[in-house]
Amino acid sequence: MAAEAYVRCLAVRREAADKKDAEALYELGLWAKAHGLQADAMVLFQDVITLKPNHEFARRALGYQFHQGTWMTPSEVKQAMGLIEFEGDWMTPGAKEAVLTARTLRKEREALEETRKKVDADRASARAEYEAQRASLDARALELERKLAELERRRIEIAQAQVFAACGHAGCGLGGVHVHCTRPGCAITTVHVHCTRAGCALTTAHSH
Repeated sequence: MAAEAYVRCLAVRREAADKKDAEALYELGLWAKAHGLQADAMVLFQDVITLKPNHEFARRALGYQFHQGTWMTPSEVKQAMGLIEFEGDWMTPGAKEAVLTARTLRKEREALEETRKKVDADRASARAEYEAQRASLDARALELERKLAELERRRIEIAQAQVFAACGHAGCGLGGVHVHCTRPGCAITTVHVHCTRAGCALTTAHSH
């Protein structure tokens, strides 16, 4: 209810005020601002500087700043100081370039990090595959060694069986490798020869 009363009161005051009296409009603007009618106060202050462009208090009430001999908005002051607006902040062109450069470097680092992770993952995968193949080859080598050992064992058993097998010669009880000479009266069972030269008793390889 109070707000509505203030609005009505302001309307009456505005109607009675001299529309060409900058000071009267400024005072009315202060009254409106003091009673919570901020928008109406801004309109009145704007009317003041229309009538009197260099009215300091109206200008400051509207947010203007006196810079380099003229009234400027805050944005104009920053631009006059060589600043630029970038993503809601005011900064020098060099600062903006630094921000963009930092972002570029960060993106490059992120890309490099992703590449490194991929390389590490590929390396780990290749290592795992290599280890699996090596384990498979080692297992096959062990199996071959086992089979070779089994074959060698069987070969030895067969050889031993052949060496100690009973001789098929009638009345022979010898085991192991031996021979029976076909020469009448010869009892030598090792490998030997009989010389054809009369009187020679040598049974090893020789010549005369």
